[in-house]
Amino acid sequence: MSEWTRTFGVGGVLMTTFFLASAAAQDGNGDAAKGKTVYEENCALCHLADSEEANIGPGLKGLFQWEAHTLSDGTEHESHTVELIRDQIVNGSSAMPPLGDSIAEEQMNDLLAYLQTL
Repeated sequence: MSEWTRTFGVGGVLMTTFFLASAAAQDGNGDAAKGKTVYEENCALCHLADSEEANIGPGLKGLFQWEAHTLSDGTEHESHTVELIRDQIVNGSSAMPPLGDSIAEEQMNDLLAYLQTL
């Protein structure tokens, strides 16, 4: 095997691995079981997972099936998509602190996977 083939073959494998890992993170692929742990450590104090009843923040049961509504700060939610919920978690709102700096991307994907099971 020539040195060129070895160098670019290994580089190609590394680039493909990086691309696939990045694509999985962007698609929101995560582990719901791990996401439950992330939820319990970061969200459960304010949000109930098994109810729509408000605690400090709204209950999250059926989160991705909720109808259009307006948040207390006036923000309109037409539907709950992974992107919208990710943005809400990362950036927070007037009533919810941002968690973007508190959890890693993999944890975010796991959390989103868990929230979709509620």
